[in-house]
Amino acid sequence: MRMVVKVAGALLDDAAAMETLARQVAQLAHQGHEILVVHGGGKIFTGTLQRMGIESKFVNGLRVTDRETRDVAVMVLGGLLNKRLAGAISGRGTAAIGICASDSSCFLAEPMMHNEVIGGLGFVGYLTGVNLEFLESFWKAGLCRWRRAWASAPMGNSTTSTPIIWRPPAPNIFMRPADLSH
Repeated sequence: MRMVVKVAGALLDDAAAMETLARQVAQLAHQGHEILVVHGGGKIFTGTLQRMGIESKFVNGLRVTDRETRDVAVMVLGGLLNKRLAGAISGRGTAAIGICASDSSCFLAEPMMHNEVIGGLGFVGYLTGVNLEFLESFWKAGLCRWRRAWASAPMGNSTTSTPIIWRPPAPNIFMRPADLSH
């Protein structure tokens, strides 16, 4: 069965919680499930923003994400945390790879509307598409795939894709069978 596991970034701040999560995900993979793990950034992301002098602004629980904040998200979520999680799972005997949603455009998004303005929260958006062939290549190779909560989307009149932050609705850990056929 294909499963999506949504992990709140706050859980990544606790080494014991991350090890427990890694063990559980590895067990599911060993049972033959195809796992997609989506994670946030927790205090590490917020702390990195603070150390870089970037103020966090929130509207209705969503982080307003300007270009600088987006760049730090790529660095922390797509780099440090993504690789820590993939390493923790791999350390439990299940090969895992951590990539960003912009890799091979595996996830696409559109800018979120706020106060009747498209993109009113900056680089925050709704998930609109999945490159299933790309994901399936990892599952066929026996890899449990991690990805940070990030997608690519066209912004404005640009013909190139610009990364935007995807904020899943789940508050902590969320597991469900996934229909990734669309």
